[in-house]
Amino acid sequence: MIQLYKIFNGIDKFETRKNIIFQQNQTKGHRFKYQKEITKQAHRENFFFNRSANLWNSLPSEVVNSESVNSFKAGLDCWMSSNQANRLS
Repeated sequence: MIQLYKIFNGIDKFETRKNIIFQQNQTKGHRFKYQKEITKQAHRENFFFNRSANLWNSLPSEVVNSESVNSFKAGLDCWMSSNQANRLS
């Protein structure tokens, strides 16, 4: 998740336009939601962007729109710990 934050905020250089299709006309969530690649090849399903899409898209906008990497990490930790507590109860 930290790597995705860095990519989408331009901290790490990565050509996102060729590899990621952002969801259009979304009314819920954050602006960096993206679609998984539809593939017939099993090995492509395990690529980084396909593996991380569900978790990344489920993050709240407060976490994704953090001001810095450290505030993103703190928000991610908080969100994941509260989500884990909800799954256990």
